[in-house]
Amino acid sequence: MALRWSDSAIADLEHIQGYIARASPEEAQRVLRALFRAAEGLLIMPFVGHASSDVEGERERPLSRWGYVLIYRVIADHRTRDGEADVEVVRVLGPGQQRN
Repeated sequence: MALRWSDSAIADLEHIQGYIARASPEEAQRVLRALFRAAEGLLIMPFVGHASSDVEGERERPLSRWGYVLIYRVIADHRTRDGEADVEVVRVLGPGQQRN
């Protein structure tokens, strides 16, 4: 299993970090660590999030404590015997932020 980040998700993380860091660099690091931990957790439980109502094949993992949502895809690798899957984080949306 591998965790992948789309270019859009990386840009989202950079924006989130920059925005929060204006008020508190320490808080920005805490939030980013939480986002990375949540994304890594998707490798263990890739179907923990609910199916996206916006895009077929994508899932949403809300992080209620922080108000962020990880938008991700589970990419099955049928070549492995145990059915492992990769996870790609497509977007990281902030509180109240809508998908473009």
